[in-house]
Amino acid sequence: MVIQIKNYINKFKLIRITGIATSVAFLLLVFLSVFPIIGYQEQAEATPITSTSTITITSASSIASVDIAPISSTGTFASSDSNSSVAFGVSTDNLTGYQLSIIGNDATGELTNTSHGDTIASISSPVDATTFATGDTETYVNKWGILPSKLNSTANTDFLAAPTTNTNIIIDITSSPNTIANNYTIGLGARVDYTKPVGTYTNTYVLQAVGNQISYEINYLDNSGIGGATGTDVSNLPASEGSSSIAAAYFTLSDITPTRTDYTFNGWCLGIVSHTDLGNSTCNGTVYSAGQNFNFTNPSATNVNIANLYAMWNVKYYCTSSDANCMQYYTKSTCSQKASSSDVTLIDSRDGNTYTVRYINGNCWMTSNLLFQGTTLQSSTSNVTTTRYINGSSVKAYYSLATDASISSTHCYGVDANGTGNGYTYACSYYTASDSNIGNKPNAWYNFAAASAGTVTGPTNSGTASEDICPKNWKMPNKAQLSSVTSYASIFKPVGGGRYMNGNLLFNSPSSSYYYSNETSSDRVNWYMYYVADSETLAINNGTVSRYQGTYIRCLAQ
Repeated sequence: MVIQIKNYINKFKLIRITGIATSVAFLLLVFLSVFPIIGYQEQAEATPITSTSTITITSASSIASVDIAPISSTGTFASSDSNSSVAFGVSTDNLTGYQLSIIGNDATGELTNTSHGDTIASISSPVDATTFATGDTETYVNKWGILPSKLNSTANTDFLAAPTTNTNIIIDITSSPNTIANNYTIGLGARVDYTKPVGTYTNTYVLQAVGNQISYEINYLDNSGIGGATGTDVSNLPASEGSSSIAAAYFTLSDITPTRTDYTFNGWCLGIVSHTDLGNSTCNGTVYSAGQNFNFTNPSATNVNIANLYAMWNVKYYCTSSDANCMQYYTKSTCSQKASSSDVTLIDSRDGNTYTVRYINGNCWMTSNLLFQGTTLQSSTSNVTTTRYINGSSVKAYYSLATDASISSTHCYGVDANGTGNGYTYACSYYTASDSNIGNKPNAWYNFAAASAGTVTGPTNSGTASEDICPKNWKMPNKAQLSSVTSYASIFKPVGGGRYMNGNLLFNSPSSSYYYSNETSSDRVNWYMYYVADSETLAINNGTVSRYQGTYIRCLAQ
């Protein structure tokens, strides 16, 4: 049995009287099928699809009965105990719960003797057990009533008039899903005198559980016009959807992914959206992906439930023209004005990595380590540690971004395919997305062949690196520039983390670190800066770090 729009389960009950003299019983004829709710659904391309939901009634006891031996003209009263009541449970995954009712199948609510045709009428109004047993004979003798454990969702102790086809009894109305069944009982009571013939008195009733409906509205908002967009560059946006007659276990959001010029879609935000200086979205709430299951929080069965989902965007192409937040267009002069007292965060147009910068003692410095690994964007959620041997093709990839890098021409050079050579003739870098030495943030080390973009290779080459892998308009420092920050360790923010040799990361000295200058002498870096984390000191050293070792790189604006 499939019901469109709403869901209900019916279970039939038979009331009978049998026994030594007269007895009354409530018999549950069980249909244990689970009837699904078929959600209302338009065929629009971008609409959410509602899930089917179920309501299940399980019976622990199907018969409520009492045995009565009438011995007087004023009637004898009896009622069901816990062992002779109908007992059942109701569970549902419907978002707004269910309404549970007992319904009569005739207009009188009478019980009929199966052998003689005599009847027992229903009481006309609620009554407690004492009054039912001892009250006015004309009102209560040869009458019967039902005793549900709840009436309109409130605990009930009164016997009620039997339901009819015109008057149903609402037992309970819930407002939320319940995977653990709510348990109920229905007993009965009757007061019968000796004028009624012995036999079985019966009637049939229906127990009905109906899923509460939910009105809803889901709006997909483009969230553009912020972070550089005009509001006209979003396409493929799912259409808003709503319905006023539906019951469902959950909703499935549209699997359509919107697109936006120069941005990547990063999910739907249910909550407050804010934006970084770079135009990326952040969500103070819950982020849902396209096609994900979605639930309203504490949905109402009486009011319209509205969900405004805001598109989350991350900038994809960062610098297509002069941009104050882009490293490639951030000048030393701007740095002296904007970053003299606090860090400023900038973005590298080549790969989307961000860096803090600071104006320190006459120069504009990166105050976080260079992370550039080529043209592939580094994922902020990836926790992959990779050793990269930068071969000819990927070096050329650097130079395809020459307008954004401190490189003027293509440099290809020998590569040790095994990655085990002396480290002078091949470019090598080591990148980790999570370095425990610096608070589980990304980190990277470079040998000098990589740092100089292949301009200084081989064990005997010496001189100053004319080009490097710093962003355009930034460069590796010389000795004098390194020396200018040794007294400003707290501002420069050096970090520990060791170094690598021959492509193998060595954390044998995580409390220390090294920073290359652009000056070399034969097989060594002529000058480098050394950091001791224990004493938080920076110092300039000469000629003890070989160029095949991997160190950190900090760039400064030209």
